[in-house]
Amino acid sequence: MTNAGSGQLIALSDVTSISDAQVLVGHYLLAPVEELPDDLGPALDELVGRQVADRAYGELGRICEIMIGPANDVWVVRQGNKEVLIPVIDEFIDELPTQGVIHVHLPDGLV
Repeated sequence: MTNAGSGQLIALSDVTSISDAQVLVGHYLLAPVEELPDDLGPALDELVGRQVADRAYGELGRICEIMIGPANDVWVVRQGNKEVLIPVIDEFIDELPTQGVIHVHLPDGLV
C-alpha cells in the first residue's frame, strides 16, 4: 500500500487488470484489522459520524465508535437513547460508499 494523491494505492492478488481495478475505485474494501497496515488508523476515523440505514428498519443512527475485535470490528451506532452494535462483516454490509449513508441489512433480533 502506498499513498496516491488523495487516496491509497494497494495491490490485490486477484486483481490483475486495470479494468478489474477500476471497478473498485472510490469504494471501501473490508478486511480483517490484523491484515491492515499500521498507518491506516485515520481511515477508520472517517467512518465515525457517518449515517447508517437498514433496508428493513430504516435509519439506525450514526457511527459513534468503532470497537476493534479479534474476529471483526463492531460499529456502535446511536440515535437518541437507542444503540445498535453492528458487526462489520460482509454479510451485513450492502453499500459502504466513500461519503453519505452506509446501507446495511441486519438479521432480526440485532436491532
